[in-house]
Amino acid sequence: MLASRHTSTALALLCAVSSLGATFVSPRGYRFEYPDDWRIAPPEMLSSAADQAREMKSGPQSTQRPAPDVMIYDPDNTMFPANLNVVIAPGAATADEDALALSESQILDGLTQAGADVELIRSEVVRTVAGKCLSHHYRLGFPDRGVGVRQWLIRVPGPGATYVVTCTTALDEFEQYEGEFRSILESLAPKRTLATVWRGTSPLVRALAMGILIALIAGAVIGMLRLIGGR
Repeated sequence: MLASRHTSTALALLCAVSSLGATFVSPRGYRFEYPDDWRIAPPEMLSSAADQAREMKSGPQSTQRPAPDVMIYDPDNTMFPANLNVVIAPGAATADEDALALSESQILDGLTQAGADVELIRSEVVRTVAGKCLSHHYRLGFPDRGVGVRQWLIRVPGPGATYVVTCTTALDEFEQYEGEFRSILESLAPKRTLATVWRGTSPLVRALAMGILIALIAGAVIGMLRLIGGR
């Protein structure tokens, strides 16, 4: 579970490398472009991810009900569709070495508790068009299901909140889709403050919600598997 960790404040991470023809506009205050041959996941798939996350957690966490705001995927890939989902997390992300270490620990601990095997590849602070972001690359396995995926999680700062964007592919297909993921992330644009989403919530509730958000990463993978099985 070794990973490289470094800060690269001069790195221009996101650059448009593929044409995007469709636009998703969220009522929660952001928008992004995506390939017009990709699809938006149906509501039942997002609900499945949230349900799976709650099953993976116990105690007070189960009372929190965040779900992916949106998931898009490539329907042409019938084995395991490449996909990207966005979850809105409480509070604006801090992007420094301490925050990077904490974020890495949350991913490792949360996904391990959810029953997944995690192999961290690298974690870094990167500069994007949205500002400094926490970026994590890792491999994720579910031994009981015989499934392994490659994920890139990036915490994009927004006004009053953070967009936790998770890009997922089959283990050997990440390089094939990386350009499209980067183009989508480059187009991500907040339109208004998101502070009201978490106004009045206590630090304890926010901490518990973050635990559920990490579990949602695993839940979204299971949701995608269920979608494939239902075809």
